[in-house]
Formats: sequence, C-alpha cells, structure tokens
Amino acid sequence: MDIKALLKQKKSVKSSITKLLKKTEDEIRELNNVSLLVRKNQFLELRTEIKDIFNSIIRSCDDRDEETYCTEKDDILDELEAVLVSIDTQFAPPVVNSDFEARKQNSDQVSVSSQSAEVKLPTLSLPIFSGATEEWLAFSDLFEAAVSNNQNLTGAQKL
Repeated sequence: MDIKALLKQKKSVKSSITKLLKKTEDEIRELNNVSLLVRKNQFLELRTEIKDIFNSIIRSCDDRDEETYCTEKDDILDELEAVLVSIDTQFAPPVVNSDFEARKQNSDQVSVSSQSAEVKLPTLSLPIFSGATEEWLAFSDLFEAAVSNNQNLTGAQKL
C-alpha cells in the first residue's frame, strides 16, 4: 500500500479515536459495566488498527520522517492507554465503600466483644459421663440444654 493511502487511513482512524475519546470523557460516569466493556473493546480495536497503520507507515516512509511518525504513534497510544485505565477504574469498587465495610465489620466485632464481656459464665454442674451407653441420652440432653442451646454464650465460651 502506498504512503498516501496509509496516511488517509491513519487520518480516518485518528478521527474515530478522537470522537470516541470525547464521547467517553462526557459519558464515563454514567456508563454501566456492560457499556464500559463495549467501549473498552472499541478502544482496543482502534489501538490495534492504529498500531498496524503506523507500523506500515514507518516501514514505507522516508528515514527523515520516521521519528515524527514514531512520536505521533506513541502519543496516540499513550492517550489510548490513559482512557483504558480510566475505564478500568470505573469497574473497580470505590475505596470509600471498602473502607466503610471495614469499619462496619470492626464495629460489629466491637459490639460482639462488649456484649460477650458482659456475659458472666454460669456455674454448671454437669453430670460426668461414665461411658455407659444407656446414660448417654440423659447426659447429652443435659449438656445440650446447658451449653449448646444457650444463646447467651459465645462459641468460645461453649468450648
């Protein structure tokens, strides 16, 4: 392909990139995850297309123009990477929510700890299991009622 056709292709793709960048900047906060994914794929396709065009231009151009095209290619790719990162950050959950959830968990743990600190363990006189199978049901029922089914005891206290 001759250089003029490649430059025309570059201009067309560059125009598409500019339009999509502008549209994305305006809408990025309102896009849902599916729309963000579609937009990301559009940018990835344009990135591949512009890379291929620039590589063809660089192979076909004069040596004196090569650096100019390489710089232009790098600038466009940097801009595309920036918008791709921006799109990816929209997928990530906000840090504020994570911090809030962590505080909520800590608060729940504190309330459980303070609640358990208030519980005074009752003195239990449990029968000692002799090992006789006929005494097992009576022992088991007493133990379940006194320990396992006691809502005032935490898991650690039941041990």
